Amino acid sequence: MKSSAGNKKGPRGSVYCLICTHTVEADVVPAGRKMFVRSGQKCPRCSSALDAAYVLANPNYLHR
Repeated sequence: MKSSAGNKKGPRGSVYCLICTHTVEADVVPAGRKMFVRSGQKCPRCSSALDAAYVLANPNYLHR
């Protein structure tokens, strides 16, 4: 039986795709003061992996 913890979606944030050079929305994972893109996501424009994408902004953590 699969665990529901693997299907959880994190907060959405703006990330920069290195392949198509566009800013797209993706799930981000906060890790201390840093934020990373949740692994296994693909860019909706070019279908490349967003594992190495830069997190630009996350509206949930900007207004603390």
